[in-house]
Amino acid sequence: MLSTPVKPFSRLLPLYCPFGVIESPFIANIEDKIKEWADDYSSLSPELRAAFKRSTFGELTARFFPTASEKMLRAAARHVLLFFAFDDLHGLSKNAHEVQLHCEKAILTLEGHVVTPENDDDVLHQFALLRTELLEISSPEWVSRYIADVKDFFDSLIVSCFFNARGIYPNVDYYMILREDLVGLYQLLGWVELASGGIFPHEMHTHPYIFQLRKLAVGIMAWANDYYSAAKEYKDGELMNLVLVIHQEYKGTLADAFDMAARIHNDAMTQFLELCETPPDFGAYNALFKVYIENLKQMILGNKIWSETTYRYAEQFENLKNLD
Repeated sequence: MLSTPVKPFSRLLPLYCPFGVIESPFIANIEDKIKEWADDYSSLSPELRAAFKRSTFGELTARFFPTASEKMLRAAARHVLLFFAFDDLHGLSKNAHEVQLHCEKAILTLEGHVVTPENDDDVLHQFALLRTELLEISSPEWVSRYIADVKDFFDSLIVSCFFNARGIYPNVDYYMILREDLVGLYQLLGWVELASGGIFPHEMHTHPYIFQLRKLAVGIMAWANDYYSAAKEYKDGELMNLVLVIHQEYKGTLADAFDMAARIHNDAMTQFLELCETPPDFGAYNALFKVYIENLKQMILGNKIWSETTYRYAEQFENLKNLD
């Protein structure tokens, strides 16, 4: 059971994020699309579809990519809604084999194979629509990278089933490794390239500097999401959350666990900012990279703003703060 904090929640260590906000002109349009598409998920309960409509996933998408075109944002919004639905359907599963089958069908659909019964499966149908939209705004090579990142996310989701089945938390060190893929953000980092007006060549995409930059960005966003979603995820019986894992391992107060998670987030942010100051020479791609790094900062900020304010997390997080 979560212990009542000794330290008041109103004095928790804040999350450091020193970026200025850029607003997308398409937030309202994309939010309307999300609400429209939510009703296409007949496999979700009416209550969950209603919750999705209140969770401002369209705002999240537009805050992730505030400089993107409306066409790109529509495709990104389909991805965001689809992966939240997939995670809500399977994220708490204790049956790794069953989840693996769903993941394999999704990958086959993204790769362009016709998976029976796609027309009768609302989730697979969305994966098919997403593939079509991805090919319209990117390239086959980019889509292959995207699918590779999705596979890593699915692998981590399957691993989490083993913890769910046993009702045990991983230790903090293992969780931080697992969460890197489980947060499901690597497959969205490629969209930052698209929003920046280009696609990195293979040698740039695999450069050690880009690898570390992406790793830090994903970590920052994962820890911010865990920080604001901890109350909801505890209520829902989820195990995969940095605050909850810290609290379980170190047995301190809940407020102490929040502070430790904040320090992990802020340390990663400091490393990210230092790395941004020392990019290598990418030659003809220097101009693209300069735009990319600013857009990546906007994605990090957008994740924090949404995680802090969305209906999905905010009410339960405020209830925790009211324990003062």
